[in-house]
Amino acid sequence: MSRLYLLFLGVLLAELNDETAAVTCAPGFRVSGMSCIDEDECEDEPCGLSATCINTQGSYYCQCVTGFWTNNDKVNFTAEEGVECSDINECRDNNICGPNAQCSNSVGSYYCTCRPGFVASNGQERFNASQSVTCKETPMSPENKISCAPDAECHKTSVYCME
Repeated sequence: MSRLYLLFLGVLLAELNDETAAVTCAPGFRVSGMSCIDEDECEDEPCGLSATCINTQGSYYCQCVTGFWTNNDKVNFTAEEGVECSDINECRDNNICGPNAQCSNSVGSYYCTCRPGFVASNGQERFNASQSVTCKETPMSPENKISCAPDAECHKTSVYCME
């Protein structure tokens, strides 16, 4: 009887050993019971501060957040590729804010302000190009108005008369 018991125990152990050894998973997956499930590589935040991690079945990829671009012009990348996301200087395009406005770059963004003597059509001090704001000439206050003789040419920007 003890031999039968030992034989039965040996068969049972061999069977259990075969079942655990039979489950091997591809990279990006882990063993769960008798099957493989996807590992969420994004839990470790591999992409850095200026990028978003997107988990996929068995892998992941990174994308720079709005206002940033990769140093090698790739849209999708992994941390292993050594790609970094850098701030986009939107102000390199001198016309982004429109006429009579100036652009100021900020990390991940930018803003526009009207040049002295002009005011934003939305009444805000700062705006961006997507808001369709224009800079209009500041109306002259009564104390700043000057009178020019009828045969003179009046220049608002310099506040002088030429005869």
